[in-house]
Amino acid sequence: MAEHVKALVHNCASSLYALRVLRSHGLNDAALQTVYRAVVVTRLAYAISAWWGFTTADDRQRIERFLRRGTRSGFCRSDWPSVETLAEDAADVLFRRVLYAMKIICYTHCYPTRTVMVTIYVTGDMIEVLYLITTSEIS
Repeated sequence: MAEHVKALVHNCASSLYALRVLRSHGLNDAALQTVYRAVVVTRLAYAISAWWGFTTADDRQRIERFLRRGTRSGFCRSDWPSVETLAEDAADVLFRRVLYAMKIICYTHCYPTRTVMVTIYVTGDMIEVLYLITTSEIS
């Protein structure tokens, strides 16, 4: 995982160089922050719920240091969420989508009352959900 984080930070660092070039050509701070969020933060957050749970404390510190460098450069506002918050939010969204998809699948097949045990791994932690589905048969 360390190699993934190192490559990710390296790719984002090259984007910081491009942002400095844009600043030198006269792009205002609001537009720079928009570009930073669209390019750098999006790249960091891509599939974060899949890999965040496997990162070490050193990997997480490396990403946080990189984001602080963006804040010091003026590309990122200090009130933006941390990468850990982004990971938690992404995991919550994924969890809700999985539950919703299960509900749709079960209602589509019109099974009678049924209990489904689902084990979901969210950022490295195991969560067991007992999901009770009740549907009526369509005649």
